[in-house]
Amino acid sequence: MRRKERQINDREAIIVLLKNAQVGRLATIGTEGFPNIKPLNFVYLNDALYFHSAKTGEKIEDIKRNNKVCFEVDVPVQYIKSSGDPCMASYHYKSVLVWGRRLLLNQKKRKLLH
Repeated sequence: MRRKERQINDREAIIVLLKNAQVGRLATIGTEGFPNIKPLNFVYLNDALYFHSAKTGEKIEDIKRNNKVCFEVDVPVQYIKSSGDPCMASYHYKSVLVWGRRLLLNQKKRKLLH
């Protein structure tokens, strides 16, 4: 991270972001070696991220081929409009990036969350 003073190091603050974000983005490695990013629904539970997905498709094929993934969530804080040059506009947000390996879980073994 370029601006280390803005980095969130507090574990509880990170968990709050993961629990409050409504949509996350999962990056996989596509067939041509380029990143593939897909928005999706998720839940953070017991120090793990769980994603809902169809059993087939590009995302699943990418994961079967290479299970290295990156996951991102962001929560908007404030948009700062420029009074002149549009390049001077700014956007404040909080975000979390997670790198890891994705495991495919068998749907029959999942527990329903209430």
